[in-house]
Amino acid sequence: MINSPDTSEVVTSQEANIGFGVEAIHASIVYMQLDEKEYFVIGGANLVLQRIRERTPDLDLMVSQEVFNWMATLKGVAYEPPGLSSPDRGKDTVTLWLYNDFTPIPISATTSISNSDHPLSFESHKDKVEVITGVPCLLLEEVAATKEFLYRERDKRDLKLIMRRLSRGESLAYENMAMPLHEFGVSIRDRS
Repeated sequence: MINSPDTSEVVTSQEANIGFGVEAIHASIVYMQLDEKEYFVIGGANLVLQRIRERTPDLDLMVSQEVFNWMATLKGVAYEPPGLSSPDRGKDTVTLWLYNDFTPIPISATTSISNSDHPLSFESHKDKVEVITGVPCLLLEEVAATKEFLYRERDKRDLKLIMRRLSRGESLAYENMAMPLHEFGVSIRDRS
């Protein structure tokens, strides 16, 4: 048993070893070579970069339409249509999934996750971002609002951790900028 990074909550060592950490997130972002004004990290990867969780199963990105269109041309991309249950969970748009030899973590990208109750899009939230270890991340308050709307079991767990962080008034914005992202891996431009 170990303590999770931002809390005294106990997590089994098996749970702690599921998924990917900061290094895999950074390596995948470096590989993508995206302009930081064209994307931001949402979901579990955001919480890993914020040191609220240790690992995440994937890297969820909210991207501009231009980046979405570009990603659709990459090797290893698969489309995920909304599906029948998705509108109930707030998703009514297509997601791209990228996982190839150069992305250590599966990457999902979409331009929006929206419905009438809780719209979230690149355009509506691109100014609600802070930079964490060189990576643009959706503000924790906004992540919390999305998780509260979706309210799946993992969202409930994450909400407790986020609320604890927010209640302490801590921010990691611009922290640990000593290590440039290019030190984390190979870029997609190197593989053209």
